[in-house]
Amino acid sequence: MASYAQQVSSQPIMWIGESVNAITNTIAAATGKQTLQINSSYRSLNGLATLIRTSASLENMNKNSLNAVNIDKVTSYKYRIMSESYPSDDIDVSATNTGRAYIEASKVFAPHGKAQTVCSAVSLTQFKAAATADAVNLDAACHGSLCVDLKKFSDERLVMSGLDTSAGGPSTIEMTFSSAPLASTATTLALHDRMFIHQPNGVITAQF
Repeated sequence: MASYAQQVSSQPIMWIGESVNAITNTIAAATGKQTLQINSSYRSLNGLATLIRTSASLENMNKNSLNAVNIDKVTSYKYRIMSESYPSDDIDVSATNTGRAYIEASKVFAPHGKAQTVCSAVSLTQFKAAATADAVNLDAACHGSLCVDLKKFSDERLVMSGLDTSAGGPSTIEMTFSSAPLASTATTLALHDRMFIHQPNGVITAQF
């Protein structure tokens, strides 16, 4: 314990963990393509996940609005980061074609060192369930998300392997709706690596 205290008081100690930033936008009840700004500047951006919640659910205290997220009426989506498309082509979404979107979600929320999340918390049926303005039970069953994994495979390290967006530049998500969705709020989660440094004087700083 004495040696640890001596080290802490004589030189900085660094550790890295994954953090998240939330960007909130609104989705209009309109057909066709809608583009949302999600500018995120990080040294290691691991993934983006856009969660759509109906305004009717958010404004009703009797509804499960925290995890009732849906991809209802979305037919395709992709992210544009610093003028580049991620992925390179659109991810199509339909009642019979949600596999690619489901896999991207499982990769985004995977722990460090794992390629995909392995759990049964969200079934494929829940992932593609439609949202309604007034059905409490059905709304609570919706758990769909619009995700893209940005981590690079590395044999050498589990951190700082995401996309470097620290140079700045515009970032957006482009979604195409087959018909007008319910008025909604879209929250995009930007998962990124954050470096913490404990200085000898006791001050802790963060870099990302």
